[in-house]
Amino acid sequence: MIVALLVSSVGGFLLFRAFVSANSKPLIVATQTYLSLTPNPDGVGQVVNINFGLTQAPPTASGVYAERWDNFTVVVVKPDKATLKVGPFIAGASGGTTTLFTPTEIGNYSFQAFFGGQKLAGNNLAPGFDPSYYPNMGDYYLPSASNVTTLLVQALPLNTNVDGTVSSDTTWTPANSPYNLVGNVTVDNGVTLTVQPGASVYMNGFYIVVNGTLHAVGDVDNQIRF
Repeated sequence: MIVALLVSSVGGFLLFRAFVSANSKPLIVATQTYLSLTPNPDGVGQVVNINFGLTQAPPTASGVYAERWDNFTVVVVKPDKATLKVGPFIAGASGGTTTLFTPTEIGNYSFQAFFGGQKLAGNNLAPGFDPSYYPNMGDYYLPSASNVTTLLVQALPLNTNVDGTVSSDTTWTPANSPYNLVGNVTVDNGVTLTVQPGASVYMNGFYIVVNGTLHAVGDVDNQIRF
């Protein structure tokens, strides 16, 4: 890494501005891809959330600006050994992303995420910044693959899919848990959504807008999980 100082004099004061150049010889960086599934086990026709990405965030990522890892695929092997490849996917600023999958057969599915490798090229940098600010520019991040994760799919639904508007008083119970958000949920004015102790709610990147009342009080032995 090379650091250059530009020195100027304004009103008797010395001003210093540092410019950081890219590595004189671009680096080759090892990566680690991860993947997780929720819920697991699952039921036929019930949505599963696939979370995957790199353990490291893009070095230039800053809010909505700068580079994103953009070379992900997910390979799914069904119980009948048929293979499905989905993607490509672009990760968020943290290095990860998510997608949904609905199994249609009973048995074991396997999931594996792949990162195809990427060179930092200085795309979509924040206003006022240029590649010279980033010593990582030009570095190449190697391909990697996650561990293979098995999803057990049974005949009976193992969760309750929810989305849309809760327009009357509603209770989410442990017996019908976990509740799997497949879209945003809105609780109407004057309406109470009660989540009983022991219930679980998978948000899956969606959210619950409460215009009425959300009552969710667990205890030590029966916690509520969001």
